Amino acid sequence: MCGITGLIHLSGLSIDPTLLLGMNLAIKHRGSDDQGVFIDLDIGLSNRRLHIIGEKNEGHQPMHFKERYHFVFNGTLYNYKALAEKLKAQNIPVHTSSDTEIAFIWLIHFGLNNLSEWEGMYSFIFYDSQDKVVWIRRDTLGIKPLYYALLNGYLAVASETKSFFHFPDWSFEVDNEKILLFLTTGEREIKGDPFWKKAKPVPTGCTLQLNYTLGRRFKWKILNDADSKPDESPTQIETLSFKEATLQGKFILEKAVLSHVNGIGPLGFSLSGGLDSSLIFSLYKYFQPQCIPLAISYAEIENKEINVLKNHFTADYYSIPIPSFEQFQDTHKEVVLLSEGPLPGPNAIYHFNIYAIAKQLGVKIMLSGQGADELFLGYPGFLTSYWKDLYVNKKYTNLLSEVIHTALTRTDLYKPLLQFLKNKKHGRIDKKNISLSDLRDNTLIDSNLPYLLHAEDRHSLANNIESRVPFLDSQILAFARKLPASYSINQGKQKWILRAIGEDLLPESILNNYSKKGFPAKMPEPNQREKMAFLSDLKEFISQDSHFFLPTREPIQLFHQYPALAWRIYSLQKWLKIYNIQAT
Repeated sequence: MCGITGLIHLSGLSIDPTLLLGMNLAIKHRGSDDQGVFIDLDIGLSNRRLHIIGEKNEGHQPMHFKERYHFVFNGTLYNYKALAEKLKAQNIPVHTSSDTEIAFIWLIHFGLNNLSEWEGMYSFIFYDSQDKVVWIRRDTLGIKPLYYALLNGYLAVASETKSFFHFPDWSFEVDNEKILLFLTTGEREIKGDPFWKKAKPVPTGCTLQLNYTLGRRFKWKILNDADSKPDESPTQIETLSFKEATLQGKFILEKAVLSHVNGIGPLGFSLSGGLDSSLIFSLYKYFQPQCIPLAISYAEIENKEINVLKNHFTADYYSIPIPSFEQFQDTHKEVVLLSEGPLPGPNAIYHFNIYAIAKQLGVKIMLSGQGADELFLGYPGFLTSYWKDLYVNKKYTNLLSEVIHTALTRTDLYKPLLQFLKNKKHGRIDKKNISLSDLRDNTLIDSNLPYLLHAEDRHSLANNIESRVPFLDSQILAFARKLPASYSINQGKQKWILRAIGEDLLPESILNNYSKKGFPAKMPEPNQREKMAFLSDLKEFISQDSHFFLPTREPIQLFHQYPALAWRIYSLQKWLKIYNIQAT
């Protein structure tokens, strides 16, 4: 796990080494174990390394081979041992335990062919100095970040956009549209796109390739993968019964969890008492009962479910107290700087604190439950879309069953259920609305997941920890996308197949709890002075000649009646002041 940067002069001139060194310095928090810089006239690469896999003396970056090939890599290949065996079967020598070196050897000998065999999360820059070709790439889901910017005649590439801030051409310009979307919905990093006008994410599922043209100028193009999207054919899973699919899913998830725990140092889990993190935790303990991982939770949410986990599984359990408002605000600024943008909610700060405590406890790898809600239709919006699909496809018996059971068992969904029934009564169900499968892909690629992965990456690496997401294993992704919707939603029960997978592992209080679990969602209670400072920031935003719509222009009403919006304004104000941003 690392931070990487690349600097390429598009006119073939020698690069300014101080620019590359500045890029590397800006992401020093991403790796404290090693660093390296390489410059070849018009191209430079750099790396900050966090040592997780392989021997300490292996994996130094940038890597070089025969003075021709050069490479920087961020991420982890979970099946690196299997890849090494495939290389050996082709009589390609492998003398390393570093997954980064195996990735490098693979690219040297196979090029971009068969990258679908890589199981992991990654971004990389590969440079062939003889043919003057550069490959820039991220994993298919964009678990690992990589951004680019065109500045001062360069193509600059980096794991975080803060590596661009020292360029003379850089400016902290943002679009009003992105701020408006953030204020109204809390969404950011749509398709991984940052707030900044001048920075863009490297696209996923393809390779950005640069080649020399006549006159020693670089020309770039995007190489699309034939295998960049998972197979969407449903034939395999449709023929399986629910029980057979559950057994297959359990096998795939077990394999993913076990592959995600390789590495050095103690292993950690953050527990909310919800299904996703509890299932990952229980599967690990089932196969590694002798191992004692660290399990971290907040004292405020130490509910019946977490206490049941404590009784079921042996681990080192740590409870974190809620910070004071003053401590919370100090961390708020730190996380805004890390995140390079305002925070959608206070839970982002609680999430960061989990990693800060894990660092103090010596944890090097944390397993996260991110991706389960997106893949297995866990958000309330999926249920509404499922009802609409049943209605449009005239599956009225199934629809009636779903509506009745939801009404009887899901009090948390009364509001969307009543709205759906009202729309049905008045004939307002739009048959052209986004389908359930498209909605899932939207949450995976466009809206929900990109920011969640962004936060996992920033919060973990700032604390010298590698965060891993077993639910986003490529085999689980392919499995989930082929499932019939009725295997994920059944009689109002969302993530139904995950609950079936956990039936022999988890207590009923977790399996049968459908309310969303998570870190604390509210900021600590401020004292009067702190509250007045908060209201002052709201008032300052309201007093500006702003065209953003607000439900009220009274700060005290915003604070009490619209707390989510008040928080977003408050965090936005903090971000705008830190960077002296002028929205345009």
